[in-house]
Amino acid sequence: MVIIQDIYEANYSCYGARKMWKAINREHTGRFGPVARCTSKRLMHRLGIDGVRTRRKQPTTAPARAEECPDDLVMKSTKPSAAPFSPDPPALSKTTSCGGDSAVLPGET
Repeated sequence: MVIIQDIYEANYSCYGARKMWKAINREHTGRFGPVARCTSKRLMHRLGIDGVRTRRKQPTTAPARAEECPDDLVMKSTKPSAAPFSPDPPALSKTTSCGGDSAVLPGET
């Protein structure tokens, strides 16, 4: 276990289980024979050694506070505007055409 601690400190305390396993097998195979990666991981855990963990990427921009944002960015109106066509044309609302005859819709008088 002293060898693991020495390798870890010699490499700026940033070797994880995979690099530690490769370093042990590269430098100390004649002394111990081949070491399994799970063995190096278990011994590192017992010593309290962790490799350097990569941090989550920081966002490139910070969101603005709510009081700094304008109320309406698009400046759209919520009032109804005059449509180019009427959704209920008068010719179709009260009567319908059936074979040339004009008839009153049911319920309409």
